[in-house]
Amino acid sequence: MKKITVIRGSKISEVLLVSGRELKELSEKFSSISISEHDLNTVDFSSEDYVGVLAGDIDSLREPPEGFGRQVQNPDIWFINKEFFEKNYINLDYPETRFDFGTAIHLLKAGYKVAREGWNGKNMFLFLVPGSTFKVNRPPLLGIYPEGTEVNYQPHIDMKTAQDTVVPWLASQSDVLSEDWSLVK
Repeated sequence: MKKITVIRGSKISEVLLVSGRELKELSEKFSSISISEHDLNTVDFSSEDYVGVLAGDIDSLREPPEGFGRQVQNPDIWFINKEFFEKNYINLDYPETRFDFGTAIHLLKAGYKVAREGWNGKNMFLFLVPGSTFKVNRPPLLGIYPEGTEVNYQPHIDMKTAQDTVVPWLASQSDVLSEDWSLVK
């Protein structure tokens, strides 16, 4: 079994990739993980490659979508079909994973750093600066507020540049429409 981090929409989850051999071993050890008729006909139980995903807290599903998989233990554990998983989830542990701007925003909000493959500079990335409060003690804010005034500093996105500086960042239209975003480790 291999633990990986995935995202679907705004939901980030940790899941276990399960090979056919491991699924068979689990079903023999735990009565709550049973092998269905469908699995008997479609899963290669000698396979070392993963055949599906055991996931806890991956989606709040009352009625899973067609082809999703099935519940194996309780409302928190699912066996997700490999084909459905690969089509609908983004594996964040795979270095070549690319995604769209919406996914990049979800990841920034979750505390990750992201970058675009299409940017010219090396080692450039974005990160979310959380909101905070601070007391005014130096220019230029001293020219706007009296010293000691508490200011609410809103959350925003900053960029670490190729020159090793940090600047506030605004998305261009090409940034918003691009699908070459990646996670920075």
